Amino acid sequence: MQLHQRGVDLLLNVMDAAEHVEKLSHDEMHRILEEVAEVLGELLKRDILSKAEERAASMAKKPRSDREKAARALCRFRHLPEFRGKSMWMDFLPEADVVLEAIGWNG
Repeated sequence: MQLHQRGVDLLLNVMDAAEHVEKLSHDEMHRILEEVAEVLGELLKRDILSKAEERAASMAKKPRSDREKAARALCRFRHLPEFRGKSMWMDFLPEADVVLEAIGWNG
């Protein structure tokens, strides 16, 4: 069953249970709460994955400038990660600018 449909079905079950909570057995209440936890967990995982996919897609769509490519290359040349809590490659922009200027780049 699709996650969305499971969520809809669960919402209806929870709404029904809320109206008749005094008639629910301990086992029925436990089963509903377990289903709530499972469906909400799956929805949150899906949302986290879709946000990560959005970020990856937005980064993939954005073309890197020659200046950024040069700075990233210098960062890799120094065996440093391009990102460690911040964009490390940005520290190499001044050096990249010097190289680009030397080759007559007009970006």
